[in-house]
Amino acid sequence: MHRYVRAFLSAAVLCGTPHAHGAAQTGGAEAPAGLLAGTVGAAEGGSPVPFALVTLPDLDRRMFAAADGTFLVSGLPAGRVRLRVEQVGRATVDTAVQMPLPVARRGDPSAFVVRMPVRPVALEAIAVPAAAGECATRGLSDPATAPTAAAVMEALRVNADRYRALIDEYPLRIRSVRTERFLAPDGSVRGERTDTSAFSTSERRRPYVPGAVLVQEGQSGWRLYMPSVYEVAQPAFQEHHCFRYAGVAEAGGRRVHRIEFVPTRDVAGPDVAGALSMDASDGTLSGATFRLLNVPARGVSFDSVTSSVTYRQIRPTLSIPDRIHTTQRLRNARWQGERVVASEAVDQVVDARFLAADPGDRPAAPAASGASHPSTQ
Repeated sequence: MHRYVRAFLSAAVLCGTPHAHGAAQTGGAEAPAGLLAGTVGAAEGGSPVPFALVTLPDLDRRMFAAADGTFLVSGLPAGRVRLRVEQVGRATVDTAVQMPLPVARRGDPSAFVVRMPVRPVALEAIAVPAAAGECATRGLSDPATAPTAAAVMEALRVNADRYRALIDEYPLRIRSVRTERFLAPDGSVRGERTDTSAFSTSERRRPYVPGAVLVQEGQSGWRLYMPSVYEVAQPAFQEHHCFRYAGVAEAGGRRVHRIEFVPTRDVAGPDVAGALSMDASDGTLSGATFRLLNVPARGVSFDSVTSSVTYRQIRPTLSIPDRIHTTQRLRNARWQGERVVASEAVDQVVDARFLAADPGDRPAAPAASGASHPSTQ
């Protein structure tokens, strides 16, 4: 059976080279010219903002600020370097720095500080728009909604960007347990099996292709490539789906903002619709549902597939899938000779560990080149 937990956690490509994730003083040695250390702080009071996503868009570099709000990036070119800083519940900050910094400021996280204003989402101010008909407006933009609902859409974009950065830049080793049941026409259980699996999120996976999440692969039959929040963060998915704010709902004893999505009208092949949920108290990703559409009439063993995902925070504001419940309506299926019409599978993550860098770490700065000089501090 297809292991959905692997699909929801594995990265498409682990790209780039290792970077320093965090910041540290460089001691008495002169810091390299391309070194930038900084701190992400709250605009109100200046307290650290941990685990903010720091992106250098012109250089395709990403890292999370450490638990104390500090970050460090090395090997920067001379000239103006743009930075974008994102965190759920706060306004995105776009800024720039002229490199190289003066020698006395290199490696000092207090010398470059990014202040992030709070961006609250007031539940009472949100009016749910009427359900849309045919999907026509692509992507995360939602011009027909009130400004507060537009803030929810922006929070979804930030969550998706952060999720993709976490999977790409901080590989995890995941161990999960799957329990699968097969159901008879009367709803009774006709069989059950349990197994475990372990894998790394750095494993390659097939990227999202519009209208082709279900493909025929030679003699092995059809294979389902169920998208995840990782794909939602990519332009190809956003360009072929419409997103709509659907209001506040109760889920698991907490209030969540719900955003629904459906494929655009030009997507004719197998694709997905669904919904994403964000905790109303802090804006973090809390749940997702993906439902397969346009299932071929022949050749596949099921009529429908739906996966529901709940997330947990592996570090504050950094969410990963915790439990995935997948239901399939089966065609002409049998379990040990008896007819079954559906299968239900639960993948439960029982262990998740970072393989190398941890977003909360504050590693040492790169070794300085040249002779040692007295500290300027």
